[in-house]
Amino acid sequence: MSVSPSYPWARSVIARLERWGTVRTGLLLAALVAAPTLFAGFFVDDYVHLLSLQGEMPGSTPLDLFRFASGDVQELEQIMGRVPYPWFTFPDIHLHFFRPLSSATMYLDYLLFHPRAIWFHLHSILWYLAFVLCAAWLYRRLFPAPLALLCIVLFTLDDGHAIPAGWWSNRNALVAGAPALLALYAHLRWREAGRLAWLPLSLLGLVLGLLGGETALGICGYIAAYECCGRRGGDALSLETRRAHRVYEGWQRAVALMPALGVAMVFIVVYKWNGFGVYGSGIYLDPVAEFPQFAAHAPGRFLLLLGAQFLSLPSELPVVASAFQGPLVVGGVLTLALVVWL
Repeated sequence: MSVSPSYPWARSVIARLERWGTVRTGLLLAALVAAPTLFAGFFVDDYVHLLSLQGEMPGSTPLDLFRFASGDVQELEQIMGRVPYPWFTFPDIHLHFFRPLSSATMYLDYLLFHPRAIWFHLHSILWYLAFVLCAAWLYRRLFPAPLALLCIVLFTLDDGHAIPAGWWSNRNALVAGAPALLALYAHLRWREAGRLAWLPLSLLGLVLGLLGGETALGICGYIAAYECCGRRGGDALSLETRRAHRVYEGWQRAVALMPALGVAMVFIVVYKWNGFGVYGSGIYLDPVAEFPQFAAHAPGRFLLLLGAQFLSLPSELPVVASAFQGPLVVGGVLTLALVVWL
């Protein structure tokens, strides 16, 4: 990593960080940026989960805290007496997420620390450190040391991590994300080093991630992208041999993708079979139960997320007021044009 001699302080900082290494630098930064959340206290959904842990929410259990509405009208009437659902809430609304591992970590907080919120947040920070640690291992595996260092600094300082790290109710994103990143790391070790022993660890990470939250499914996209576009060999071979090599390699890649996709498909079937998912929310859209609405909203939401990813445009604002939807979608279109141009 080259730095202009005009900025000796920058050279000194970078040299010091490189001596520290990717992993330790990532963990130090993660601890520093997450430390203020210790004093965030409880807010919004946190109180719903606390009511569930106190046995005040119908149908919820300590390992099933993300059951906000089951679709039963009578149960909804009981819930509306305890949480601030508006009177015009859709009677058949269904909001039920499968997150037993995340629920277990929250139940542990309640047993050990309630009502001292600072300890709940310290537990969340430890999950954020685990999340960053898995990312650091992954970057160190993929890139040379200076580039891996830059990646982990940008990753740790990403403003999108503020809510999972600082909001007790959203810890599930970290509980799902850390094992999922470990699954991707182990998949790379298996495929690139040829060590089959890493395959069970990859599948275990994926399973643990899915027990933490549905967001762990997203790692399957990275695994699929690697198998479709990852490192290829055979460039020095003759044309005919190279073609045969690519056919064989294609089969290898398809077979290597099957374990992770198999776990994902089993999870989706079990998830829907047991009645988990959403319906009638308007904010959450289930790609299975509400496919027409999901497909209609997908392009706009993709552009919102694209603007948030590259330009830090606040994609959450349309939830507060729909008037923000149009300008942010335009921002997403401009972001897409910029990325394509680059």
